[in-house]
Amino acid sequence: MRGILAGAHGAPAAPDHVVAEGLTFLRRRPARRSVSEAFFRLFATGDPPGPIVVLPTTEDVFAAAVELHFARYDRALSIVDCVLISAARRRGAAVATFDRGFEGEVELLDA
Repeated sequence: MRGILAGAHGAPAAPDHVVAEGLTFLRRRPARRSVSEAFFRLFATGDPPGPIVVLPTTEDVFAAAVELHFARYDRALSIVDCVLISAARRRGAAVATFDRGFEGEVELLDA
């Protein structure tokens, strides 16, 4: 994560859906506002901006994500996973994840 935030793999970015999913997850576990706020400060929408740029999900990225979601339905990729994959494909970017469900769908950064 330090390398990603330092730009070792290019400018870090995440689709808005990933930010929403992260905030939703953190609201439930551990439900501590300070943890959610620290997470959100990673993203470039704040003041001062965070190190990770938030990418708005465009219609074409979302349409590709929905198509992928149903094409790989048996792999249990969530729609947020599919938005991330579709956005990465459009940008020619690699994905940093611990989720092995992304294998074969998009280039992954080595952990």
